[in-house]
Amino acid sequence: MLPRTHCLGAICMLLSSTILPAHATCNQTTVIRNTSNITLRFAELKSASSPPFFDSQWTGSRVIPPGDTRQIRWVSDVNCTDGVGVPNVWHLKLIRNNGNVHYCTNIGPSGDVRVDIENSCLPD
Repeated sequence: MLPRTHCLGAICMLLSSTILPAHATCNQTTVIRNTSNITLRFAELKSASSPPFFDSQWTGSRVIPPGDTRQIRWVSDVNCTDGVGVPNVWHLKLIRNNGNVHYCTNIGPSGDVRVDIENSCLPD
């Protein structure tokens, strides 16, 4: 029985390493362009591939003067593409220091966005 047990264990290990991905991730760089006439200060980026469940992906301080751009690097726990190679999209919440939230929808991998004082967020 011992050789059969080892063989089954080896087959299971082989199947799990070739069929199941280790851990899905997608490295992202989101460039934020401030189209308002005031300086915007961001403290957090949250993402979701299927809202309403958002996960915090970045916290810090990003100060963006009017007309300027800054980038935030973050890692999603979802692959950049689906099983057939189509790029996935994310919904983002860019949270400002004052608590205002800019909600961005259907942003592709490393998609750029533009924001203004009205809490809008559009693909750029």
